[in-house]
Amino acid sequence: MGEQGEESIHAHMMRLERTYQGVINDVDRLKYIVKEHMLEAAPSLTSLRPPIKKRKLEDDDNISNSSHKQKAAPAPLHS
Repeated sequence: MGEQGEESIHAHMMRLERTYQGVINDVDRLKYIVKEHMLEAAPSLTSLRPPIKKRKLEDDDNISNSSHKQKAAPAPLHS
């Protein structure tokens, strides 16, 4: 890569830095900049992301029935 390539990357990174200057946390800001740079520089790498796993949820009926059941009233005491 020649000097023009280096200048091009530098200009690109400065543009990304200006784009994400509103992100206060330094680590988050750098993460967004690097991610955006990766997507523009090598879009084919996005297919290498691991798939998002869906969480297993319990049966909604079991959850709602167990939490909404009313307790039986205690038997009256006779003396």
